Amino acid sequence: MSCGTFLSLPKPRVKAQIPRLKISPKERKSPRVKFRDHPKTNRTDVSADISYLLGLFLARGNLKKESLTIRVPCRSENAPHHRDFLVGYVVPRMERATGEKIKIYGDGWRGYTFHIMISSDFFLRLLETLEYEEGQVCRFAGIPYEIFNASNEVKRDFVKGIGDCSGEIDRYIDGSPRVVLRFLNENAKLIEDIVELLLMLSVDIFDVNLSPASERRPDVSARIDELTCNLGSRYGVNVTGRRQKTGRDNLIRIWGEEYYNQIDFYNPLRHTKLLKYLGHS
Repeated sequence: MSCGTFLSLPKPRVKAQIPRLKISPKERKSPRVKFRDHPKTNRTDVSADISYLLGLFLARGNLKKESLTIRVPCRSENAPHHRDFLVGYVVPRMERATGEKIKIYGDGWRGYTFHIMISSDFFLRLLETLEYEEGQVCRFAGIPYEIFNASNEVKRDFVKGIGDCSGEIDRYIDGSPRVVLRFLNENAKLIEDIVELLLMLSVDIFDVNLSPASERRPDVSARIDELTCNLGSRYGVNVTGRRQKTGRDNLIRIWGEEYYNQIDFYNPLRHTKLLKYLGHS
């Protein structure tokens, strides 16, 4: 596919459409709205705390009528550490930010996946304001324009939320550590948005590793083809393909030292592992 030639012009803030969130499907009126176009006058201000929660949520979040669920993939031996981090750090931080008690359900893990469900009127109102649809938000939603227009502190906390939820640490073939941010390959919009956000924070991206979709998902394959063009032509990011023929995740990979200096983790398990890989401890 030929990507064509892009002029050096500022990227428009609105470039995609997603379904509008209504907490109850029965209330649905308009099937599609522009995501970042014409902000509502009542849209909520996004603090660093809320930005962090949105990062966790967009990485692996599920929105239902009366609750939102954040899923943190982990190994069985690390599940207690992830649970302690979510219950001991994330929830108190959200309670301080919102001034309300957050109810927690499902504080266990199964299938190497830890689930924490938060039932909170504040968050449900927030997500409605940000026009998120019910379902697995990580499959369709992009980054709210409030994050792009916020301070660097707020931007970094959003990326930290992504990293604390779906981040991993591996080594390049020469042994150099890298931080890997994982995203479902159905959501090409989120990949492009997070690349733009990282570049706004002057983070040097090692590469974006794209996983082709199954032949049964031509819609996803078309989005990945378009994403490959945009990342290379518009952002100058190196794009590579997965060794496997098909897969479920797309990866953004950043040198460990770069990620540590520019972003870092709040999750102590991932922070400690990154320091160990970097030889700082």
